[in-house]
Order: sequence, then structure tokens, then C-alpha cells
Amino acid sequence: MNCDRYLGTHMDCDRYSGTQMNCDRYSGTQMNCDRYSGTQMNCDRYSGNQMDCDRYSGTRVLGYSGTQLNCDRYLGTQMNCDRFSGTQMDCDRYSGTQMNCDRYSGAHMDCD
Repeated sequence: MNCDRYLGTHMDCDRYSGTQMNCDRYSGTQMNCDRYSGTQMNCDRYSGNQMDCDRYSGTRVLGYSGTQLNCDRYLGTQMNCDRFSGTQMDCDRYSGTQMNCDRYSGAHMDCD
């Protein structure tokens, strides 16, 4: 299990997929795995509330902004939604580099 680099909190592994669950870097709240798809659910960065996963579409919804965070159903890759432009972005946790997600192919593209 990896340690949260800010809080030092241990992250649990999902018992079904073995996927590590990340900790919300602000609230330290652990995020649960969707028991059906195994997809990780992100925590609302302001309230720390967990966002539920729509069991049919797999779409995650933020309660306050109404912004939908889609999950790539094939790769299971999490894509964050830019709150200003609506562009989907995934952030490299090691380098901090933002990667834009091609809305048609789902392929990651590096961004300067």
C-alpha cells in the first residue's frame, strides 16, 4: 500500500480488483471503489463528499457543480473535468504534468 504523500495515510486496496484507492489530498478521506465496475470514485475536493457512480452509465456526477466526470469504460482510466473549459484532463501524479484526453479516441495527449 502506498502512503499519501501529504498526509502519510495508508491507502487500502480494493478486495476485488486489487486496485489502490487514492486519498483525497485535501480532506484525507478515502475513496471507495464502485463494487460493480471497480471504478474509483473521486472525492469532491471542496466538501470531501464521495461521489456516487451511476451503475448503468458509469458516469460520476458532482453534486455541487453538476459537472459529469466520465470514466473510460474500456481502460478504466479516470478523467477529471476542467471546471472552466469542460475539457477532460488526467493529471500525472508523479510529474504533475497535465494530460488532455482526446474526446473522440480517449487517447491521452501530453500537454506542455
